[in-house]
Amino acid sequence: AFDADKIKGNIEVRYAKTGESLITLDKIERKLQGSELIIADSNGPIALAGVMGGQSTAITETTQSVFLESAWFDAACVRKTAKLHSISTDSSFRFERGINPDFTLKVLENAVILIANECGGKPEFSPIDIQTIPTPKTKIHLQYGKINALVGTEIDPVRIMQIGRAHV
Repeated sequence: AFDADKIKGNIEVRYAKTGESLITLDKIERKLQGSELIIADSNGPIALAGVMGGQSTAITETTQSVFLESAWFDAACVRKTAKLHSISTDSSFRFERGINPDFTLKVLENAVILIANECGGKPEFSPIDIQTIPTPKTKIHLQYGKINALVGTEIDPVRIMQIGRAHV
């Protein structure tokens, strides 16, 4: 989440330029090496992608407009950045272990609803979906007998498939 009024120009995801710096949310100035994936506006870095946001666009008590980003970042890239800067966050922990890129839009929708319900305001939801790498579809082979043995009851195979589809 970013304070939308503090973002200058357009947002881009790119690799840092050697010598750029970013003051992260923990108030530490990070000298960037050029290998970090960052989120930047026209003034420069505003977040270490998948690791930690920056102070320059942080949400505060006076924030009036919020810009939400929901993204998938390569696990190895996030791990290298977190290790390089000795940062461990909930975000980096999750990205380092791999997340499903197909959930980013649904997570964003849920975040908009949650923030609107908890904080008030008027949600304006117009997502921009930029998928640079198509997500390969994974086939899962189910053995209904094993599922039923695991849960300790008898569930009809059609119902198992309905439950599975509802969580995708």
